[in-house]
Amino acid sequence: MKNYSLLLSFLLFIFVQNSNAQNNKNYSYEYTSVQLDSSFSKQANPELEKYLHKVDKKMSKQIDIVIGRTESVLASYRALSPLSNLLTDLLYQYGNHYLQSHFQDSADLALLNFGGIRQPLPKGDITIRDVYNTLSFDNTVVIMYLKGSDLKKIIGKMREKTVQPFSHLQIVFKQQAPATMLIDGKEIDSNRIYKLVTIDFIATGGDDIIEKNIVCDHSIKTNIQLRNAVIEEIKKETAQNRPLIPTMDDRIIIMPQY
Repeated sequence: MKNYSLLLSFLLFIFVQNSNAQNNKNYSYEYTSVQLDSSFSKQANPELEKYLHKVDKKMSKQIDIVIGRTESVLASYRALSPLSNLLTDLLYQYGNHYLQSHFQDSADLALLNFGGIRQPLPKGDITIRDVYNTLSFDNTVVIMYLKGSDLKKIIGKMREKTVQPFSHLQIVFKQQAPATMLIDGKEIDSNRIYKLVTIDFIATGGDDIIEKNIVCDHSIKTNIQLRNAVIEEIKKETAQNRPLIPTMDDRIIIMPQY
């Protein structure tokens, strides 16, 4: 029995999105990963198997296209990881280019959540299917204009064990809490407006990363799915004949405890 996890995920998300659009209500969810192959059920339904094979064959022409390459497996884990760094850097690049081309402006930092990164990127050729497997949710890119004082509240509640992936920001942790927060090597100015590139899930309170008392000056909803933004940026790297090599820098520094 072939693994149709990605295909069934597509069908499930289409159903959920349509239901939520019709109901137009706030909703919550719980999820767990289930491997939909022979490990799940030894007895395949012949009619369902035939239908899924037909749909998968049709979809394969669109999602099994190679768009990039890696030199090693890229995994995601706290606090710093190759995959989380890569994805936030690509998100920053996309958001920064979006602001430059539409508003003659520039981004300051990017933020994602570890829960939205579902599996590693494999070594070698990277396909659209791989990106969909890694970024399974239909999150869209949002650019939030936040006052520095509110941005410090968002970052300040992070801890070593609960830190989320970010780009163009440096956090120095001391006694497990942020002691220093720098953007472009400078401390965050409480009165300045910063442009944060993130996703709608986070912007609307997902994972309690941005609390309800945080005031957003305004936001730009690009309506571009995160995975499509990442795919676009990967293609740019490939066009320059560059493999996907994560930047493993000092964006997180953990001071030793004495």
